[in-house]
Amino acid sequence: MRLGLFSPYSISTAESPALWLLGSGLPEFGHEMLQIKCDGCFSVCDRALSPQQGFGRKFSECFACSRDQSFLSERLNTKILKLSSLLTPDELVLSKRWAQTFEMSNVKDLAIEGENLLWLCRSSLKNRFGTIEAALRIPEIENSLREMFLSTIRTISAARKFSRTSNCDLLLVSGRDFLAESFALGAKLEEIPTARFIWDPKSSLLNIAHPYKNEVLTQDITGIDLRSLLGNPQNWPESANELLKEMMQFLEIPSSQMVLFAAN
Repeated sequence: MRLGLFSPYSISTAESPALWLLGSGLPEFGHEMLQIKCDGCFSVCDRALSPQQGFGRKFSECFACSRDQSFLSERLNTKILKLSSLLTPDELVLSKRWAQTFEMSNVKDLAIEGENLLWLCRSSLKNRFGTIEAALRIPEIENSLREMFLSTIRTISAARKFSRTSNCDLLLVSGRDFLAESFALGAKLEEIPTARFIWDPKSSLLNIAHPYKNEVLTQDITGIDLRSLLGNPQNWPESANELLKEMMQFLEIPSSQMVLFAAN
């Protein structure tokens, strides 16, 4: 089975222990993981959550994020596909032109493929400003919104191309920021099964949404120490093995070697 992984902020997110567990454990069962790496191709993202900074990120933050993603890929021995490689020059030009010219008076009604753009960006806006309405009242928000919507439509386009060309059987998307929402939408439009990994800060639990059933697996991953997963999976603590087994069963990832793996 071939799986795609889109985790734009890599090991800096609360969802990362579960993704690390899957990325390390699945190859033991003959599965392959392909990681889509954000290589700094967007001028705005959620790497820094500072209302004063807006959505622009510093070069140092971009470099740190890229380093984290490379670290994750090296440790998991996953293949990397750069996000920018999924966008053509024509797509870049046309999307930039659109972002520079849409009417701000219509911002609440802007949509792509039937999905409202503000709704796709809701979590990112709420994280910084409390509500979408509060964000729209900020005089300097226009440039940030134009850049955010530009990143959104480009991410959707990249996700659609990835879904058509990667031959992945299942896509794992981490987080609920506007990049994650956009990539998940692009995959949905191409009908590739997509499982969402979303951390709930209120309950400190991870919610995993099934790719095509209306079901959610809730897991407590706070006790997982990434350092304990750096070595051979056969030396993992039993709690990590049980969590891996539950996630694979829930996501219907074949595990015919599960008994042999556990026995070893």
